Parts: sequence; C-alpha cells; structure tokens
Amino acid sequence: MRLLGDVTGRRAPAEAAATAFEKRVASVVERVKDVKRRPTVYLEATSTPHAAAPGMTADEIIRLAGGTNIITEAHAGKWIPISWELVLARDPEFVIVAHDYTPFPWERPGWGDLRASKGERRIFDEAEFQYPTPRLALGLERLARLLHPECFDEKDR
Repeated sequence: MRLLGDVTGRRAPAEAAATAFEKRVASVVERVKDVKRRPTVYLEATSTPHAAAPGMTADEIIRLAGGTNIITEAHAGKWIPISWELVLARDPEFVIVAHDYTPFPWERPGWGDLRASKGERRIFDEAEFQYPTPRLALGLERLARLLHPECFDEKDR
C-alpha cells in the first residue's frame, strides 16, 4: 500500500490505509496470543481440491487467527493440489471454503465423519485469503472470531 502510494503520488492516504491494516492485524494477534488450543483448519481454494500450503498468505492467516493448518506439505508458495482422502484422514475441526465451485466439501463422501461437519458451513470471499489487499484483514478477523469466539466481545463476533 505504501509503495502504491509513493508511485501514485498519494502517500498520505496510502499511509493511513497501511496503518489501519496493521492495527487490525495487531488487534487480532493480541486477542488470540494466549489461546491454549489452536484448532485445526482446512482452507480450500478450489473444489478440485487445492489448499493453503505453508508459506502462503492464507497459511499465515490461519496461524495469526490462532489455528493450525492441516496442510503441512510445502508447494513452492502456491496452492497445493491435494486429495479429499487426505483431508478426511487429517480430520480438521474447521473447513473454510474460499471459492464458489461445486462440489463443496459438505457434498463429498465422508463429510459427515469429519469433526468440521458438526459446525456451521463457512464460505468466505476468496479475496479474504487469496489476494494481497486490505481485505486480508477482514478474513483474519472473521477466521479468528470463528476459531476463538471467547477472545471477542459479543458485539465483535
């Protein structure tokens, strides 16, 4: 944001936007810093399926929100193609869908056996996890509220 502000000659608004983004992220990190348990999360980017791999922004959002990504395999900083069987074997507590392609996880065989199937179904806007924009802060806030509602006031949920 700051670089774009410099390039476009709009340094002051870019600085304000960057500072606001940093404050939002810091607020979430502060709220969840003392959580004792970090729930497991599967974040899906496409229905083929592709998932957030270590080193990606989406993986960092899971970590900053107080979660643990079930995908541990690195894939050159890209979304990793995985099998649905791998997700079933790792049995995440939360499944986050950041796409609008079918079949969704809850339409696949074995969904009912996952711990995540006991909670509500969550579809997030892909921009909240996939693109380097200020909307990443919104994805982080929403995910942290889902994983750790006890860290947020009722009005903040």
